[in-house]
Amino acid sequence: MNKHATPAAVMLWLLRQQEGKTQVLLQHRHNVKVLNDRWDAAACGHLEQGESATQAICREALEELGIHIYPNDLRFAGLGHILIKPGFTYFNIYFQALRWQGEPRIAEPDKCDGLQWFDLDALPQDMIPERRQALLEHLSEVRYHEVGFDGNEQGS
Repeated sequence: MNKHATPAAVMLWLLRQQEGKTQVLLQHRHNVKVLNDRWDAAACGHLEQGESATQAICREALEELGIHIYPNDLRFAGLGHILIKPGFTYFNIYFQALRWQGEPRIAEPDKCDGLQWFDLDALPQDMIPERRQALLEHLSEVRYHEVGFDGNEQGS
């Protein structure tokens, strides 16, 4: 094992204006090993070998939501450095899609049992805490956070 390797994942925020309110699209994770039955970013997944973060989030958006996003239509939204357990950290890289093609839908029903737009002032209670933090910080233009290093809540 390489002592310098830290796994990374990408997360996607889709935002829209509806009746004068900003809404975010969230997926409800179901039948998965980690963070099961929690609301999460619209799409998320691990970076694959040799893949850039923008390539990964475009791939995940197609796989999980059935939508096409081009790297030029992404805006960097933040980076989270997460201490999962002693000796094991993770980077979560967040992007906001400024444009996309297609209508988001559940494209992986074996891993997701809900897809819903939420008003930002009415986020679900069972949203993954680290994701909630990342979303709210993105909206406040904070681009980096750490979780778990000083005893603060881990993202589970």
